[in-house]
Amino acid sequence: MDGSESDSYDHRLAYRLSPRIYKWGRNSILRLRNRQERLDVLDEIFVRQIYGKLYLAIKPNSVVLDIGAGMGETAIYFAMNPNVRRVFSYEPIQRTYQEAKRVISASPFRSKITLVNTGVVGSGRVARVNQEYQGHLWTKLSEAEGTKGTRMRLLSLNEILKGKRDVAIKCDCEGYEAEIFKTADLSRVYAIQLEYHNCKETVKRDLISKGFGVTDLDPGRKQGIIFAARK
Repeated sequence: MDGSESDSYDHRLAYRLSPRIYKWGRNSILRLRNRQERLDVLDEIFVRQIYGKLYLAIKPNSVVLDIGAGMGETAIYFAMNPNVRRVFSYEPIQRTYQEAKRVISASPFRSKITLVNTGVVGSGRVARVNQEYQGHLWTKLSEAEGTKGTRMRLLSLNEILKGKRDVAIKCDCEGYEAEIFKTADLSRVYAIQLEYHNCKETVKRDLISKGFGVTDLDPGRKQGIIFAARK
């Protein structure tokens, strides 16, 4: 199926696969979150498709960087797209990473996904990561003080972009987005959809300065989603 059919492909396939994906979720991740919470997230991604704008913008033979993998749902969502050659997905919290591995391994799209147990930051560094930092439905990269936490090599966006071209980025990193995009070379990136946390104007300014047209999908909010496409 070629890219011209991606709009109808997207919605037909997402709705057809939703029951199967729900089943993966029930089998794989109920130990971490209760059933209704996980189904709410799956509904958000696969049925209501909050990342649908990026999904439909993806060009043939693209690479998707999934920054903030969570339980692996968004990696599967983008791997469903026939225009996606590879998804590289990054999750720093070990417990969440292991659950994502289980979810992805049950997916028919697993061969297109590379899952990496690390966080993405503005400049690569070794840090101690608090492995217990979890919210209601999410996990967050939290650099621990002193000797607490797990020692981890965090990667910069420039590092994970190395050697890749025709790149689209999904980013939900719970507050690191301003740091990540400020110093990044985005010359090989053509589309971005990210969640912002009290830094919307900073992120918009940085993306505009790097040649992107920016659409605020949640105007008037301190936390919401931005879609950016290269002009």
